[in-house]
Amino acid sequence: ERILLPVLEQDATHILTSGGKWVLMGQEEALKQILRGHDVWLILMVIFMILHFKMEHLIASLRPLAEDRHPLVKAAAQLALVQLEETPPISA
Repeated sequence: ERILLPVLEQDATHILTSGGKWVLMGQEEALKQILRGHDVWLILMVIFMILHFKMEHLIASLRPLAEDRHPLVKAAAQLALVQLEETPPISA
């Protein structure tokens, strides 16, 4: 919560990297950094946020997670990709 809420509320935020350093980055880069991390709970929350807020510009960041070794991350990423990449039916 201490990581996600500032990322959602600000255009730029500080995020603690895996190297233990605080870095200033934009919202999109902060979310990508979390997706590349190892905290399953945070990854799942970001996947949900991407789906809920229809952040289609982050779809490419979800694709590698669809093959993740953690079953919950893999399932969540696959579900999000299916829902975000759905195309509306063609009307005749």
